Amino acid sequence: MRRMLIAATAMVLASSSAVSQAPVLGGLIPFGIPPITTPGPVTITAGGSGFIPGASQVYANGQPMPTTVISTIGLTFQIPNSLPQAGIPGAVTLYVKNPPNLASNARALVIFLNGGSAANDGTIGFLPLGYTPGQSIQLSMESVWPNQPFALMADTGTPLPICCAPPGGGFIQGVFPGGPTFLNIMDGIGIFGPPNPLVMTQISPVGTSLPGSFLLPPFATQNPPSGVTVSLQAVYLNPASFLGWQLTWPLFPFSL
Repeated sequence: MRRMLIAATAMVLASSSAVSQAPVLGGLIPFGIPPITTPGPVTITAGGSGFIPGASQVYANGQPMPTTVISTIGLTFQIPNSLPQAGIPGAVTLYVKNPPNLASNARALVIFLNGGSAANDGTIGFLPLGYTPGQSIQLSMESVWPNQPFALMADTGTPLPICCAPPGGGFIQGVFPGGPTFLNIMDGIGIFGPPNPLVMTQISPVGTSLPGSFLLPPFATQNPPSGVTVSLQAVYLNPASFLGWQLTWPLFPFSL
């Protein structure tokens, strides 16, 4: 009886350890796809660690995707053509969630423009994954250059490829400053006026899998939602960029 109790306790502890582990999202195969124009979904394979069979769930731009966990280090998921970002050049922001609500690092699944590369770098997402209206959430920025000023912008339009492609081709996807639906949310660079010293650098580093991962202060979502959706994007100074600055991949649609 004692051995049975010890064995049962060990199983419970092992199960609790697995459930409480935040997953790590690694490489994607393929790492990018053309815009989805066919009725059927596209299947992506992802590596990583800490995946839980029957429990881990991939989220794409905040939406849960059909997910099959192969092992603790591999899974597959499907991107449907109904996902708005999947049909135009740009990228989809991916996370993996383990119960109860532990999110992985983010990865960008690139949606190619005529097979060319893109110069955006960094992702925007909201945590916790699968939040409900009225819940307090935080905007997460990942793979951005640490300790640099940034500006956060929004637009009710759809982000599209814009000018200023780097040498050798490719494109940059962005929202459109100056348009009638453009909104400057916070400006630590001084693009639209004097910089706001309260947002000069990213704050609150999160996770350990990638450098340059930051959470912005929490805010409460509207309940019920306003029905307005926007595209969000950040621009940050990047000394390694040939332009001296970098745009994250836009996130859309985000419901206000």
